[in-house]
Amino acid sequence: MTAQDILTKAHERKTSAELQHIKARLDELRARATVTTSRTEIDAIHYLTAKRQEIETKHHELTTATEAKEQQLEAELDEEMARLKSAVEQVAAKLKKTS
Repeated sequence: MTAQDILTKAHERKTSAELQHIKARLDELRARATVTTSRTEIDAIHYLTAKRQEIETKHHELTTATEAKEQQLEAELDEEMARLKSAVEQVAAKLKKTS
C-alpha cells in the first residue's frame, strides 16, 4: 500500500464519519422541527438532506476514481462538506431560536 493509498483511505474514513454525523444532526433537526417551525426552515432541512446525499454519492465515486481524479474529488468533497456543515449549524441555530 502506497502513501497515497493510505492518505486516500484516511480521507475516506474522515468523510464517512462526517457524513454520518451530519445525517444524525439532520435527523435530530427534522425531529425537533415543530408545527411552529417556518416552512423555510423545514425546506432548508430537506435541501440539506439532499445535499448530504449528493456528497455521499461523490464520496462513493472517490473509491473508484483514478489517482489524478482522486485529488480533485477530495478537494471538492472537503469544500462541499465545509459548506454543508455550516449550513446545518445555521439551520440548527434558527430552530433553537424558534423553540
